[in-house]
Amino acid sequence: MTGKKRRRGRPVEHPMPEPIPDTPENIMKAFLRTPPTPAKRWKFMKGRRA
Repeated sequence: MTGKKRRRGRPVEHPMPEPIPDTPENIMKAFLRTPPTPAKRWKFMKGRRA
């Protein structure tokens, strides 16, 4: 066979993001300070109370 070899494995669709330049403790503090997102109403919950 002539030409280039095929690369092994599955191609990367979404590469990993850059690492956050901070300590894990500070990242967790910032994460816990943000308000929660409102609950999403799923189709199977429409007929239920609560």
